[in-house]
Amino acid sequence: MYSIVIPHLSNSKYIDKCIEYIKTNSKYDPEIIQIIDETDVYYAFNKGVYQAKYDVVVLISDDMFVSKHWDEVFPMYVAEDTFLTMHVVEPKPGKMNGPQCIEYDCGDDLTNFDYDKFQQFVDVNKAYMPEIEFGKIGWYMPFIVHRKSFVSYPNIDKFPLYANDVTLFHSVLPNLGYKFALVNSFVYHFQRKSTKQLYQEKIMKKRAIFTYSNHQIEDKIPYLQKQMIAKFNKNKLCKYEYLHYKKPDGEMTPDEVITYGLEKLFYEDNYHTVLMLDIDCVPLSEHALEYTFQRAEEGVLIGNVQRSNHLENGKHIYPAPSCIALTKEMYEKLGKPSWKPNSRSDIGEELAYEAEKQGIEIEMYMPGKYEEIPYWNTGERKPWDLRDGDPQFGIGTTFVDKEGNEMFYHLFQSRLNVFNHLFFLKCASVML
Repeated sequence: MYSIVIPHLSNSKYIDKCIEYIKTNSKYDPEIIQIIDETDVYYAFNKGVYQAKYDVVVLISDDMFVSKHWDEVFPMYVAEDTFLTMHVVEPKPGKMNGPQCIEYDCGDDLTNFDYDKFQQFVDVNKAYMPEIEFGKIGWYMPFIVHRKSFVSYPNIDKFPLYANDVTLFHSVLPNLGYKFALVNSFVYHFQRKSTKQLYQEKIMKKRAIFTYSNHQIEDKIPYLQKQMIAKFNKNKLCKYEYLHYKKPDGEMTPDEVITYGLEKLFYEDNYHTVLMLDIDCVPLSEHALEYTFQRAEEGVLIGNVQRSNHLENGKHIYPAPSCIALTKEMYEKLGKPSWKPNSRSDIGEELAYEAEKQGIEIEMYMPGKYEEIPYWNTGERKPWDLRDGDPQFGIGTTFVDKEGNEMFYHLFQSRLNVFNHLFFLKCASVML
């Protein structure tokens, strides 16, 4: 018995056929382990090996199709000190320093793949090749390893991205005393032509949920926000990015934190879409997160509605940075306007003015209900207004979409430490 580890993206075009050929052409009955949507394929292989039930483990790509009885010699030659490789057939092998794939064109896509042609090629060549050649390396993938001797597969944190396989086989493993052998087995490889395109498309949609706070915020608030996001964030390519800064209000302003955060997320960490949330704002469903990201990726400026009641700007409303999603493309299209308040705008309001100027669609979640009346700088207490005829909002506002679905809850004024218990109760009620 042996295990097969296959990392792939959830939008892989090849995985179903890959597994079908494994089940049809394997002499034995392997355990198949799929590692889905791990962006570092080397980490995915590590993860799969540690999950494997059997001592013999095969690492293979999702765009590789196996030939008949490809696994018949595995039990005879797998040892704890030996890694097995095999023959890989490609329509147009690339030139690399090291072993080369066999050039034989049986198609470069699912639509034109000729399995019978491939199998006939295998049958002819197997008859003239030795069952195993010790000390010789075939291609770097697939390879067969004994789980007890498995050395953690190099990942992009340890080695350059495109040198992993070469480094592993020609430096790491030999220096540790491991041996290699080439077995008389064949797979057909589509050279990741389509898979790479799908991988790039998937990475382009890498998402971040960005939030920030300093020491003036009670520690329990960021803890609960993280728990709420973990409950509803089902996308493995969407990461929670929390920035804790040490300077108090006045020494560092929120617009400076936002500018720093977006520049880092878009241009250093290469996120495609960022959903920015105030530390006391949380999603209320999986739908709220997915819909907001999706609309942003469709070119819509979207978020919770807000109005700058302290400014005379014609009762202008806009998606507030307390809950707003935008892509890197949108950020640049709007000219990366300053987040600083000015005579007509509060923090982030300039984005809406620029979107309106360019005719970009804006979608805002409206107040559905609120729990308490906020404090104003003047010392009075009254709800915040939007435009005439719009609902008011206040402390503990639940924002809803056009269909009335509850999307986000925003406490507001958490720095005052007066209404924080409402946030705790809301999170508790949703988490239960």
